[in-house]
Amino acid sequence: MNTRLRNHLLLGFVALVGTGLLAVWFENDRPWFGWSMGSAWVALLYFALTLSIGPWRWLRGMPTGLSSFLRRDIGIWTALLALVHTGAGLQVHLGGDVPGQFFRRDEMSGELTGLLLNLAGIANYTGLIVAVILLLLLSLSNNMSLRRLGSQRWKSLQRLAYIAALLLPVHGLAYQWIERRPTIYVLIFGVCCLLVLGLQLTAWRRRRQQQPE
Repeated sequence: MNTRLRNHLLLGFVALVGTGLLAVWFENDRPWFGWSMGSAWVALLYFALTLSIGPWRWLRGMPTGLSSFLRRDIGIWTALLALVHTGAGLQVHLGGDVPGQFFRRDEMSGELTGLLLNLAGIANYTGLIVAVILLLLLSLSNNMSLRRLGSQRWKSLQRLAYIAALLLPVHGLAYQWIERRPTIYVLIFGVCCLLVLGLQLTAWRRRRQQQPE
């Protein structure tokens, strides 16, 4: 069994079991809520690992390379879990009224009247952008894309992950507030985001310090 196949089997097993267990933990009377939450938390863990591997290896003096297979494989499962979360999450709110989660709906006529710009709307738009970015990165997570685009353009597109990383806390914290979730969940989410940010900033500062003036 080659290394990448072993990676995917392990990552897939953890994703399925973790999502399933958390789905049971978070299950309530809203259809799909448990699966939305379960896939969200496992995707958050995988995304944090994806963003941490590069700076961690660099800080330890290890070669990072253009595209670590482990980092790419974790990123693939991050995107798959994010898509599950997006699909399930859109069924949770407003009885599955997807347009109503992005546009204002007139209470009398039921017609869409404009963009939904309250906290729920902002949470949904940021979540959608993150999902689209991860879907794009998923489509690029193969050697064929790397060869066709060239290393420089491919790497530039991969950096869209940092935009997703900036938008993800907005999406997550907004829903923590909307749903009035327990403080412990907010703390876990916040600590996870801060650890990744701290690791990224530490690696960035070390690089700057080592650059010749």
